[in-house]
Formats: sequence, structure tokens, C-alpha cells
Amino acid sequence: MITFGFVVIRWESDLGYCRFVKRAFPEGPRVLDFVDVAIFDYLTGNADRHHYETYSAWGKDSSVIMLDNGKSFGHPFYDEGTILAPLFQCCMVRYETYTRLRELNGGTLSRLLRHLVSYDPIAPVLNKLHFAALDRRLAHVVEMIQDCIIKSSSKNPVLVKDSYS
Repeated sequence: MITFGFVVIRWESDLGYCRFVKRAFPEGPRVLDFVDVAIFDYLTGNADRHHYETYSAWGKDSSVIMLDNGKSFGHPFYDEGTILAPLFQCCMVRYETYTRLRELNGGTLSRLLRHLVSYDPIAPVLNKLHFAALDRRLAHVVEMIQDCIIKSSSKNPVLVKDSYS
């Protein structure tokens, strides 16, 4: 995928990039934060995230602060799979994230979001095609995590319980 501005990000061009990221952030929540953000961006169709910040005073425990220009929910028929590179390369996700995704799978997420945005002053914010895309993408993410679980070894657990979630 070529992101906004025709820049190919390293997650997309280097299939071994997760190893580099894990070495750069051996402690703290950073890799799991990247995976969570990748899942969120994939669900919403946001393929142009380029930058993040952290609060340096908190060191390795800092949350990732994502900066974005709000280009989500664009094309409901196109699912940009490279957004999930942190998930399929690292094959790890927070246990809490996976549990919540499974709870929301099967149409629950779109029903809840449809209800929530119905109160927005500019409703309808999304149309039925976007809700269908959300459900389709969520099912794909859950399936990808389940594939990682099937392929995993005991020394490389997929579902990670951490104190940051």
C-alpha cells in the first residue's frame, strides 16, 4: 500500500520490522500499543497514520499519543490489509483487546456504533455500507488473531496480559 503522500511506511516494506520494534521497545506497552492502534485503524479504514508521540516524562510507561487528520471510514468496499502489519508480523495482542473484539464480533460493534452516532447533531454520520465494512473487518481481525494462536508456540504467546490495559 502507498499511504497518503505516496510514502511507503516501513511496516509495509519490511516483513521483519516487528523484530526491530521489539528490540527497540523490549519493555513497556509500546508494541502492544502499536497493535491496538493498527486494529483500530483497520476497522475504521484509516490507512494514513504516519506519526505518534509519547510523553517523555513517563519513559517506557508512556501511552502512545496518535496524531491523525481524520480520514477514516472512506471506502466501505476496500479493506487495506497492510494496516494490520503490526498484528500479522508480531502475532501478539493484549488479552483484553482480543476478548473485547470477540465480544463485539458478529454485528454487535456496528449495532452499538449505529446507536451511538444516531445522537450526533449531524447524523447520519456513517451509512449502512460503513457499518457492514466495520463488521467484515472485525471478523477478519478476529480470524487473524485466531490464526496466530493456532500457529503460536508456548515461548511466543499471542495473547498478552499486561498491566497497561
